[in-house]
Amino acid sequence: MTGQRPGLRRRACLCCCLLLVFVAGCGKSKGTISGTVKYKKTPLTSGTIIFRGADGYMDSASISATGEYRLENFPVGEARITVVTQRYEKVVTSSKPSTPGGTTREVKGFVAIPKKYSDPEKSGLTWTVTKGSQEHDIDLD
Repeated sequence: MTGQRPGLRRRACLCCCLLLVFVAGCGKSKGTISGTVKYKKTPLTSGTIIFRGADGYMDSASISATGEYRLENFPVGEARITVVTQRYEKVVTSSKPSTPGGTTREVKGFVAIPKKYSDPEKSGLTWTVTKGSQEHDIDLD
């Protein structure tokens, strides 16, 4: 016998495991936000939606041809939102890397929005991200 009490090693191992579970659970919670972006009740057909957290963290999601977006794993808390659209998109004709100034085409069904929505200080768009999945439709006027 090595002089250790029976069960002491088992208790120490249990305590270490509980500590690891506790520390792993202390990470910042995250949420998944999805919804539709519309301007004057018309879904946007392209663009990007950008969420900016109070801590400076930023993430973005593409807006689909039906106006839908989905942003995963964004930290919980208050976020400012901006929306950016572009009238033209780059045309990809091969698997080669694109060249500067390549061919572009107008986005089908493009919906123009006021520039203020691309500025986080002027957009007026905010959302409090909560843990888990949530839906947030955005109606721009």
